[in-house]
Amino acid sequence: MNLHSLSDEALHLGNIRNAKEERELLTRVLHHLRETERRRLFSKYRCKSLFEYTVKYLKYSNDQADRRIKAMRVLNDIPQIEDKINSGALNLTNLALAERLFVHEKKTGAAMNFGQKTDLLALLEDKTTREAETVVFKIQPDMKGKKKEFKFDDIEDEVLRNKLLQAKGLFAHTDPNMSLSDLLHKLCDQALEKKTKISRAPKMNSKAEIERQVWRRDSYKCVDCSSTHALQIEHTIPKSAGGPWTLENLCLLCRSCNQRRAIEYFGMSKMDRFLNSEPETG
Repeated sequence: MNLHSLSDEALHLGNIRNAKEERELLTRVLHHLRETERRRLFSKYRCKSLFEYTVKYLKYSNDQADRRIKAMRVLNDIPQIEDKINSGALNLTNLALAERLFVHEKKTGAAMNFGQKTDLLALLEDKTTREAETVVFKIQPDMKGKKKEFKFDDIEDEVLRNKLLQAKGLFAHTDPNMSLSDLLHKLCDQALEKKTKISRAPKMNSKAEIERQVWRRDSYKCVDCSSTHALQIEHTIPKSAGGPWTLENLCLLCRSCNQRRAIEYFGMSKMDRFLNSEPETG
């Protein structure tokens, strides 16, 4: 295509048309991400999370992946905004900002209901990033000017980073989105309270001994994707299908890979009702 030959009006109209098509494509991307998450499909491709899958296979940057996943979560909760995304009234940046507020409020025990979320999104329509931040920071001043959070990826020592991520995985069942700061507080509290001492009971029952062997054999990581997050000891042949509690029939799986195995074994139609909880992204 020789764009040099286009008139100003044709170029202008072409820009508008392309932007509209791009926004409509974005909503398709968000719907595909949601279905990928629903099926835990990222586990099939040995990714620890939807975020890792989006970066590795869809070739988005970390920031691009993060914003799309956040926008997907908002769209999933409030499907009525799809037309607003298609029209450009709501953009990725503002949707991600809204999701940050929703998560923040939930963590502080003041979770926003459907009506409050809808009202906020209406306020963010056609707003620049600065204008949207003004709206959100008025609701939650704590989010304004917040110092850059120290993250796991900021740790240059790879061995130390992997150890901390493994430690984070041990708490994932109760706090799936634990930050590095939260983890360090948790570890320090446990150390100070002497909760990390290993039990020195003279005898271990057979079940506990088998569990210890499974953890050691599988190197404290998921056998499917190598994640150390939200690990569980699970049956290779499901218990419901007669699978025994034996070392040979047990393995370590992260929550997502365990769910994906269940989907492949029992089928999506049977498992769908058990998969309503939102999987973690980190």
